[in-house]
Amino acid sequence: VDYLLAKSSIIKHLKNPLSDRVAVNHCVVQQLKTAFEIELLELKCSIHPLDGIAKKCTNILKEYDNHNNITSDTFGRDCCAVNFIIAMKKMRFKQSKGDPSGFKQFLRQNNIKPSI
Repeated sequence: VDYLLAKSSIIKHLKNPLSDRVAVNHCVVQQLKTAFEIELLELKCSIHPLDGIAKKCTNILKEYDNHNNITSDTFGRDCCAVNFIIAMKKMRFKQSKGDPSGFKQFLRQNNIKPSI
């Protein structure tokens, strides 16, 4: 394989790296800059902070449920609010299953706009 051909092919196809490991991401950016003189935009993953916020909210809601003796018949081990949200999501769509038309009908029967 011709070095220049390989280099030009890599340069054409790379736009930016994205990794949930900041150290790996930074290393790749630096190596590409050194080896191929490619300047890439260094991106950071924003999923981890959102996941942390969601877990903290769930823990606070669980404490609230326990402190106020709130119970629910919805399936799940999380707080009542999370179990309800997951149940509604499953009603609408779950890995190509669920009942989207039944979900909309349920919303209409309860005077809720289906577009929400």
